[in-house]
Amino acid sequence: PNISSTRWRAVSDQKNLVYYFENVLTPNVFWVTLKKVDFSENASVKKLSLKNYEIYAGDALDSFKNASPFKFQGL
Repeated sequence: PNISSTRWRAVSDQKNLVYYFENVLTPNVFWVTLKKVDFSENASVKKLSLKNYEIYAGDALDSFKNASPFKFQGL
């Protein structure tokens, strides 16, 4: 009753600050080099679209698009 298949695998390279992802439905591994991400207070919010079954390979940072921030309910 509580069985769920694994759809994603992720590896975090904490020394080099790279986050790797693999989707079990595609043959590619993609990653985000966290050293290249703008985490400053005034940085724009970005997202990586997954709704149209996009396939990413390699460094996916340039595939992130501007987005609206999450609206947390009840907080």
